[in-house]
Amino acid sequence: MNQIKVSVVMPVYNVEEFLGETLGYVTKQTLKEIEIICVDDGSSDGSLALLREIAEQDQRIKVISQDNAGAGAARNRGMDQATGDYIIFWDSDDIFNEAALERMYDKIRETDSDLCLCASNQYDMIKERFYETEACIRHEFISETVPFNKYDLPDTIFNITNNVPWNKLFKRSFIDKHGLRFQEIRQANDTYFSMMSLFLADRITYIDEVLVSYRVSNSLSISGKASSTTLCGYDSYVYTMEKLETYEDFPLVKKSFQNRCISGLYHSLNIQTSFDSYVLLYNKIKDEGIDHFGFRDMAEEDFVLAWYYKDLEMIKENSAGDFLIYKSTSRRIGGERNKNRIKRLRTAYLNGKETISKQKETIKEKNQTIKDLRAEKRELNRALTRACNRVIELETSFSYKLGRALTVPVRVVRDWGKEDPANQASASQAVDDQKQTNETAAVNQDQDKETAIVNQDQDKETASPKQD
Repeated sequence: MNQIKVSVVMPVYNVEEFLGETLGYVTKQTLKEIEIICVDDGSSDGSLALLREIAEQDQRIKVISQDNAGAGAARNRGMDQATGDYIIFWDSDDIFNEAALERMYDKIRETDSDLCLCASNQYDMIKERFYETEACIRHEFISETVPFNKYDLPDTIFNITNNVPWNKLFKRSFIDKHGLRFQEIRQANDTYFSMMSLFLADRITYIDEVLVSYRVSNSLSISGKASSTTLCGYDSYVYTMEKLETYEDFPLVKKSFQNRCISGLYHSLNIQTSFDSYVLLYNKIKDEGIDHFGFRDMAEEDFVLAWYYKDLEMIKENSAGDFLIYKSTSRRIGGERNKNRIKRLRTAYLNGKETISKQKETIKEKNQTIKDLRAEKRELNRALTRACNRVIELETSFSYKLGRALTVPVRVVRDWGKEDPANQASASQAVDDQKQTNETAAVNQDQDKETAIVNQDQDKETASPKQD
């Protein structure tokens, strides 16, 4: 078998409904030199049986089974079996572009990077629609020049992407060098792994293309069970900060960590499915987290997004119930503002459409005017040509040549008068005399013609016999 370029590690837990489709996206990848390590995490449905069935049809698929221990443990188990030069951790219910691995593999090799990110979007299972999202590539925070690292983006290195592992391709030797492992907790087990990778990587690159679509509104996903693991997200940030604080250059990126942390905690609040779990996490953040993570010492300008600061100030002064009412009201107002904004945009669009229509009509009229002017120009050119031809005919006629001959003395005298102003009077008289002479000559010529015509008529009468 050829050298494995990429190892795809996939934890599997009760996803029989999506597993066949998802594995289809993986096996059809344009990059063929891959291995697919599926770790069944004690599924209670038919996922394991389906895995084994599909594996019989594709030798690149390796199936590992373990007792239920969570996605973090399953990923670690698969990572231990990986042999590829690079490794990616894909979920078993997501949708992947068939060129995803090839595109990311080429990019990470081209830039000799430790880590390559890609963009993603959401697939809403209820509405059956795809939605754009910037969660995986934050353009306002990321570098336009690649590769980069924390020294290039100290204030935003943790904010350029989220903590999910499935939009990241890792160099396996980089993982081995730093001994990176997923936390073996039920939820948010990827916080430490992803954030430490961003912190430790010497070279990071990315592809600004949607190569992964993740399902939302899926109650079987890990995030869909958030209220059964309420404090996992909080604990993952506590653990990650403890590890980061052992590095002397952590202060360089601390503000970025704090922003990533508060964003993650807000997310954990939003995905809770019971009020009791919401209150538990809210109070944990309010009573301990604000001081533990240093949020209280942060100034408003230290937050990468204004609403981070605004919500934190509300948490400091309000109970969980009051905060929920505040967020609900804010979202309603925000929804109304969005509706008004959409209305304004639609009005602007219609106005713009009308303006464009008028401009098109104006352009059409101008084009017709240009067409008419061009036709008129062609007609004028033809008239000019006819006039030039007529001039040429006149200049070559007997009458023109006779006129030119008769006016030679006049033109000579005129030019003589122009040369010397003193001769102008004499020249003028000479011109008048010449004109009189020409007129007399013309009259005599006419009389001669008449006499000749009369004589011809008389000759005809004499020659013709008289008739009675």
